[in-house]
Amino acid sequence: MTAFFDTLRLIAMLLSAGALLAAAFCDVRSYQIPNRLPAIIALSFLAAAPGTGAASAVAAIATAGGVFAIGVVLFVQRCLGGGDVKLLAATALWVPPALFAPFTLVTAAVGAALGLVMLSPLRRWLPPAPEELLSSGVAGSLRQPMPFGVAIAAGGLFALAARLNA
Repeated sequence: MTAFFDTLRLIAMLLSAGALLAAAFCDVRSYQIPNRLPAIIALSFLAAAPGTGAASAVAAIATAGGVFAIGVVLFVQRCLGGGDVKLLAATALWVPPALFAPFTLVTAAVGAALGLVMLSPLRRWLPPAPEELLSSGVAGSLRQPMPFGVAIAAGGLFALAARLNA
């Protein structure tokens, strides 16, 4: 029976990795993350959860709930977009407690590098933000929003790769 759960876990992880890559691409292209991508990540985790044990699954769901709650606060303060919050919470399902600090570090480091790109002339390589995003005030005090889904995807891919070796 463990071969079945190992195969199921591998398929779920590959689906999640594909959804993370798609989310990063969509965020760079349009500054939006389609709802279906965090849903794929969360449903993939739920499909693989029976093979991880009840305590591990409950801890992952509790962690993702906490990440979502913090994300909502950051969304209200216009520090993160709604798609970023959903992607971050769904990705947190795949991050075991032992990997949470490294996941956060990778996400923050890639976010910082992305921030430097946004402050440099390289920003011109990115598509302009949609006018409705800028006029609605969703971008906060920035004139150009940052596709933070790229950083979340990098952290998520790091966590998935680390789980493969576990």
